[in-house]
Amino acid sequence: MIKLDETGNYHNPHNILTRIHGKWYDLTEFASKHPGGSTALRLAAGRDATVMFQSQHVFSSNTYMKSVLEKYRIKDKHLCQSLKTLEEIDSERLGHEYGLVDDVYDWPEGGSEFTKEVVGRVKEYFIGEAKRRGISLRESIKATPRRHIEMVATFAMFLLSLYWFFQGYFITLLVTPAFAWIFAANSFHDAAHYAVSTKPWVNRFVSYLSPYFSSPTTWALQHNVAHHSYTNMAHKDPDVAHASYIRRDHPDFEWLPVHGQQVGLLKFSIHILFAVFGLIFMNEYETYLSGKKSYNESVPIVPQTKTRIAIHLVGRLLTISFIFFWPFFILEQGLGTKLMFSIMPFCLFSLFFMMNTQLNHLVPEALEENSRDFYVHEVLTSNNFGEQSYLHYILSGGLNMQAEHHLFPTVNQCHLMKIQPIVKEVCMKYKVPYHMCDGYFDGMKKYIIHSCNMAKKP
Repeated sequence: MIKLDETGNYHNPHNILTRIHGKWYDLTEFASKHPGGSTALRLAAGRDATVMFQSQHVFSSNTYMKSVLEKYRIKDKHLCQSLKTLEEIDSERLGHEYGLVDDVYDWPEGGSEFTKEVVGRVKEYFIGEAKRRGISLRESIKATPRRHIEMVATFAMFLLSLYWFFQGYFITLLVTPAFAWIFAANSFHDAAHYAVSTKPWVNRFVSYLSPYFSSPTTWALQHNVAHHSYTNMAHKDPDVAHASYIRRDHPDFEWLPVHGQQVGLLKFSIHILFAVFGLIFMNEYETYLSGKKSYNESVPIVPQTKTRIAIHLVGRLLTISFIFFWPFFILEQGLGTKLMFSIMPFCLFSLFFMMNTQLNHLVPEALEENSRDFYVHEVLTSNNFGEQSYLHYILSGGLNMQAEHHLFPTVNQCHLMKIQPIVKEVCMKYKVPYHMCDGYFDGMKKYIIHSCNMAKKP
């Protein structure tokens, strides 16, 4: 039975009501049976989860998935007519033309010709891998034994660096954040996409091993729910709306005089070096403390119990305190050294984060086009760099093959170099622009050009 809260609201912590392809479903009872875990399923609560449903089950049988959904379809027509998604409610409140997901993308039966071929050929590759390794198709898209070794090795290097880091060795001001980033890039991102293991608890556990990164809970809201569903769309993708009052990253946002200064050396440096501070401070404030009902005025926030919010905030407070305040209690050096060990590692971690994430989407060509075909849109709005380079792969955790990642987000990034030639070939066949650049230098150059373009008054 659907439970209403004290204000008569259907969207509350007790229910998982979601709309997929125009139909409403009550998935509350399915949460304990969901193969991806209840945490993943709850991301769909209150939302139009059509895109998440399609992209998360890209290799699954449509007939089977429809049969599962049908068991939980809400058949009360009056109730369905009265229900609104959190996106629709937020649009009315903010005055944005958010629209239904079916107004953004077309979903032809079985997918477009491009979709059928790119998904079919990649699925065929993994069926072959599953047979070769003697495992299921679902297991074949997760981390391989070699990937587990890479994860353990990068985690070990990070932990080893902490031994000298906590003793105040200056070399670790560079080494520790570098290893922290490499481990996070090769583990946190995949774990947050449920791509490390078929076991939900493993993904959840691994996602909490990167203290320098964002909270997995808040990251899922920003990244999984919105960015992957509405890549590079103003008022839908929060990644183009960070601090829009001082920075402009999308041509559909109003230009302000302050945006004209965003490419100045000082402001651009602050943006690059302190961006991750926003992930761990501003994200939490926007989501839980500001009183707003949406994050970055892009992602509606699903109501949670006060107890759950309190536990989350206490956990974040402890993590942040450990990161920034430990030097003042452990190091015996002077105040200047303590401040350096408190702030400098995080600035460098932010630099590594920005070098591996901003050039994936915020380049001129990735903002010039979009498509009503979801899978074409994901390619158009992505930018690869150094895609067949193992060095780029390990330093970015596979983020350098962004088009493939956005097409298949639940596939562990250790497989992306294998499927990249397939995706590229299909894109060429259907004349879908496939954006790529040589490496970090070329990619950052494009990102700076993008920032300069957005700084100009239209």
